[in-house]
Amino acid sequence: MVFPVPREIVDCILDNLYLDKATLLSCALVGKAWGLSAQRGIFQHITLEFPNIQHEEFDELARAYNKRNEQLIGSFERKPYLASHVQTFELKQFGKLFGDVSRHKKKILYVSTTQVVERLCNVKSLLLSRGNWDSLSPRLREALKHLFSAPSLSRISISLFAISSFNEFASLLSQVSHLRMLKLHFLYCNNWDAPTSSKSHPPRSIQLELLYLHSVNTRAFAAWFQQDSCPIEVRNLRTLKIYSKPSDYEGTAPMLQSIGANLQKLELELQGPRGSQGASS
Repeated sequence: MVFPVPREIVDCILDNLYLDKATLLSCALVGKAWGLSAQRGIFQHITLEFPNIQHEEFDELARAYNKRNEQLIGSFERKPYLASHVQTFELKQFGKLFGDVSRHKKKILYVSTTQVVERLCNVKSLLLSRGNWDSLSPRLREALKHLFSAPSLSRISISLFAISSFNEFASLLSQVSHLRMLKLHFLYCNNWDAPTSSKSHPPRSIQLELLYLHSVNTRAFAAWFQQDSCPIEVRNLRTLKIYSKPSDYEGTAPMLQSIGANLQKLELELQGPRGSQGASS
C-alpha cells in the first residue's frame, strides 16, 4: 500500500530542487502531488538565456533553447493560469552578440522568446542583463514594454545593458506605475540628453523606495529626477547606493540633494586613482 506524501514534504522537495526544474518535472513524487503549490514553485522564476554565438556548439544550444521555450509555451497553452505564477522573469545575453548569426536563426530565437514573454501576466520582478535593447526584434521589444507597464511589476534590475538614448530608457521606467526597487549596473546610452516630459504618469506618482546606481551616468539621473514633470519620486527613498567613477563625481552631489528625510540607508563608493573608497550610514 502506498501512502500519500504529506504536502509539507512535497514543498520541501520543491524548495531544494528549485533551480533543477528538469528533475522536478520528471519526479514521480512531485508529479503525483501536482497541486497549486507545486505549480507555483516550479513556475515562480523563469530565466531565458540566449545561447552564446561564440560557443562552438551554438546550433545545438539554439535548438535546445527553442525546444525548452516550446515546452514552456505548451504548458501555458494547456493551462493558461500557470503563466500567472511567474513572479520573476529574467532575460540574459541578448542583443548584438548575434551579429554573425543568420537572419533565419535570429528570427526563430526571437519568436520563441517573444511567445513566452507575451504570456506573462503577473511579473513582479524583471531582470535584464548583458543585452542590447535596440537590436531586439520589434515584437520582442513590444512584449517587454508590456511587462514594464504591468501593474504587478515593482522591482527592476538591469545590468550590462545598452540602449540608444536615455530618453527612451526613462520612457520605459516611466511606465512602471508601482516601481519600488530599481537597480542599475553598467547602463550604456549613446545619447544622455535629459528626457522630454512624460505623459504616461502624473509627476511624482511613482514612489521609489530603493535605488542602486553602479557605473551609470548619475548626473543624467539626478537631472531627470529634479524635473517637475518626472513621474518618479525619490524624496521618499529609504535606501540609496551609489558607485561613482571620477568622471561622474559631479552627479553624485545633485542626487544626494534630491533625497528626502526618509532615507534610512546610504552607501557611497567613489572610485578614485588609488581604488575605491566607501562610506555608509
